[in-house]
Amino acid sequence: KHQPYDLRDLCPEKLQALHTKNQSKPSSVRLSALRTAKYLLQPRETERWDTITAVKDGIKRGNTIPPLLVYGSARQPIVVDGHHRLAAFHEVYPQEQLIEVLWAEDWDHAVHATVHENQVNQAAVTDRERTRYAWRHLMLDAKRGQLLADGDWKLSKAETAQRHLISVAQVGNFRRELNRLKAALEASQNHPLVQRLRRQLSFNLDLEVVDFA
Repeated sequence: KHQPYDLRDLCPEKLQALHTKNQSKPSSVRLSALRTAKYLLQPRETERWDTITAVKDGIKRGNTIPPLLVYGSARQPIVVDGHHRLAAFHEVYPQEQLIEVLWAEDWDHAVHATVHENQVNQAAVTDRERTRYAWRHLMLDAKRGQLLADGDWKLSKAETAQRHLISVAQVGNFRRELNRLKAALEASQNHPLVQRLRRQLSFNLDLEVVDFA
């Protein structure tokens, strides 16, 4: 069974640069070209096999399958919304099959869509998945200096809550935890909280060896 190549360790700034450079934004791409970045752009932690089966059945009946929402380079687009459809395509179509796609506007749109687009269908993301996904992104933003620069936050608590569909109170809890991690980092590289942060942010933010031309 074919497994899409997952780009786990990607830097959002570099992805946005590739997305901006991509002027063609084709309306369809070969199935073999599609990539995933599940750590960054997929809140769902387990696949719903009933959903994949339903998509496969729909393809066999000739139903119209909605296009995938993608982001990044034209040669290797990253799927933002449509992971179940992608899994079904790999079981039904040859790798040369052209797949219809739509393009996210930018990084913020892509992150927003991963949660919001999934909430409008039957395979909605669970509360636990949304919360863990929000925490991953807040840690990533903190590591990138986006949330803790000059002691301020790039997004308000309400904006962050809306982006990830979690409560404002939960965002406040995350912020307090991140501030504790920041204080620990400034105090000692060997602080237990720093070790925890390193484990949770163990992924490398450099591009993997993949053709993004």
